[in-house]
Amino acid sequence: MDQMQRATGFMDFALFQRIVDECSHYRQVEEIHLHGFGEPLLDKRLPDKVRYVKEHSRAFTYIVTTINIMTEAFAQELIASGLDGMKVSLYGDTKDTYESIHRRLKFEKTLAALEIFLAVRDRMKAPNPTLWLQFSEGLAPQAEFESWARRWGPKLDSDRNDTLMKSTLHNWCGSTPTGASHRSEANRHCHWPFCDIQILWDGRVSPCVFDYDGTTTLGNVGQQTVQEIWTGKKYEQFRDAWRHGRSFSIPICKACDAPDGKFRLSKLPDELQPKSRGVLPRGPQSSTLPTKTTHIRGAD
Repeated sequence: MDQMQRATGFMDFALFQRIVDECSHYRQVEEIHLHGFGEPLLDKRLPDKVRYVKEHSRAFTYIVTTINIMTEAFAQELIASGLDGMKVSLYGDTKDTYESIHRRLKFEKTLAALEIFLAVRDRMKAPNPTLWLQFSEGLAPQAEFESWARRWGPKLDSDRNDTLMKSTLHNWCGSTPTGASHRSEANRHCHWPFCDIQILWDGRVSPCVFDYDGTTTLGNVGQQTVQEIWTGKKYEQFRDAWRHGRSFSIPICKACDAPDGKFRLSKLPDELQPKSRGVLPRGPQSSTLPTKTTHIRGAD
């Protein structure tokens, strides 16, 4: 986010372990997302963190990345760690489009990095991580979508539950106008306060995945347990505003144009979706995102 002012960093491994250890006692924690608003591949201990989650909990592990800096060695580590899912943001199918959106990244390097990851996953015959490749309409021109889908669909694998995705824009709590209409306060509903806890790299807790600057803080896991924050007075007051139709009393919520709290996806034609490539035995091989989610977002 161009407007983000808060400091960034990587979550201390000991703090990460303590969070995972606590959350491993709760069956409701079904997912742990090891990314925030930065590039998770910059964290050299990412494979160690994934491995720790897989060894100490039942949670589905997931990251979102541009994949631009993926190397063969890191791909091997990350796949071996047991990562369940990875979404790659790849907006556009031409150099000019891609580099105008993903500023400071190089189109050719990103394509090569994704090819490297796919080749390593095939060579290891690893069922995971499942790959979601995302195109954003509204940022990238629609005219590039079909060529993008036809470039990558044959390289992904339905036996791993790989999927091509096309998402629409949201306004990041009012920071990026999209032209989308806002619903009235009485007709707004959001699931994030009730199923998700976002823990920033420094331990602060925000109730919303769109709160990129961490402007709304409901606690700090450096001073409290996750359970104390989740069931605490501040979180309950935040939820009550939504329960009683007073979401406009919360600045980040009032400004948000995604009042259902969900990423909006467009359904793609089946013909564009990945098919079996015969690398793995046929049949469902990898995990899919649970339908009921509780997230913990880590370093950024």
